[in-house]
Amino acid sequence: MELVLAEDRAPVLAIDLGGTLIRVAHLGPDLTVAHREVIPTMPTVGVEGVLERMISTARSVLAAAEAAGLPAPAAVGVASPGPLDPQRGVVHQPPNLPGWDEVPLAH
Repeated sequence: MELVLAEDRAPVLAIDLGGTLIRVAHLGPDLTVAHREVIPTMPTVGVEGVLERMISTARSVLAAAEAAGLPAPAAVGVASPGPLDPQRGVVHQPPNLPGWDEVPLAH
């Protein structure tokens, strides 16, 4: 598969949920990282706690990008450990995130 980029594309917010780290980045139209933050996942805080950590970090990255004068992202992408249902945006019992069963990551 070839990735085709257009000059008029908008930035995106990328969120990578891992068993040990949460990574969030504001990516420019050419996929360069404009701003990024990495925090521990801390799965022991439970599903709601991890989701709040993801949201808080995403807000922090967005605020830093805005302060730097960067345009707002047009979309958000979330990478998650599987198994998952990508059509519904639901995570099903990933081995590295105990207690995560039928957790929705998309609206």
